[in-house]
Amino acid sequence: MSAKKPIRPTRAGTALLYAIGSLLYRLRFAVSVEPPPEIPEANAPLLFLVKHQSNYDAPLGFVLLRRYFRRNAYCLVKKIFAHPVFLGFFRNIGGIPVDRSRPEASKRDLLYARSVLYAGNALVIFPEQTRVPGKMGEGKAAGFRFITGKPEKPLSVISAGIRYEPGFPRRKVFIRFSPIRNYSRQDDPALFMHERMKEIAELSGMEYPFPEPAGRARRG
Repeated sequence: MSAKKPIRPTRAGTALLYAIGSLLYRLRFAVSVEPPPEIPEANAPLLFLVKHQSNYDAPLGFVLLRRYFRRNAYCLVKKIFAHPVFLGFFRNIGGIPVDRSRPEASKRDLLYARSVLYAGNALVIFPEQTRVPGKMGEGKAAGFRFITGKPEKPLSVISAGIRYEPGFPRRKVFIRFSPIRNYSRQDDPALFMHERMKEIAELSGMEYPFPEPAGRARRG
């Protein structure tokens, strides 16, 4: 089964998402950002693993990707967002719908996500696979393993933590990015994901209560 050819998000779709995120940024939230110490080059594959706290995460995050990384990004989203009622909006902003309850039915979409990433794009994954407000859900390594495959050269991965706090007149949001972590074909995907989930938790001011995968050997 081959992947579909990557399709660029439409200019109109991404402009609308950026406008929504910018309004939220200025009017609804007081956003504090801790960017990574190093910004990857613009045309290299870049994978973001992001904490999913709220439906506001996507528009706010899109603004930050444009402002700090000078990039748009594709993002794995729930299969429901491919429904005709949304008139293709989520696909037009780079959404890649995946059936999380039946990942085997989404093989072609996951292959598409892989082709998008290794074509030199940024891709966002919410590894908890659903919103988990106020605490950490367990990171799911299967999608990460399938999308990343066995990289020919180290893949740049950045973790992002998000924390929402009460505030007046705007709610406070703290968004922190990790340094670049390189994922290579020698790395164990389950252990690498576990380390990133602990990192996401720390960046979000939370604890990650799940145990390290059993029977895994650390590289080096």
